[in-house]
Amino acid sequence: MITKKKVIEALKRVIDPEIGINIVDMNLIRDIQIEEDRVNVKMTLTIPNCPLAGLIVSQAKRQLESLEGVRQAKIELVHD
Repeated sequence: MITKKKVIEALKRVIDPEIGINIVDMNLIRDIQIEEDRVNVKMTLTIPNCPLAGLIVSQAKRQLESLEGVRQAKIELVHD
């Protein structure tokens, strides 16, 4: 069963390469929605137009889709 706790644990493995801190501890995660075998995450970035946005998003997606029971993960970038 997919839980928010497992999602957060997976996202903690995604480290911002410029800062060296994970995206959860940097408070970049805005919302987590779990619908059966799909996980939807809304997150922001440390700066608008972050040059490493694609890398961070792909790492987050990969970490989530590696969780047992997750068929699809979607990461949506939002601006505060």
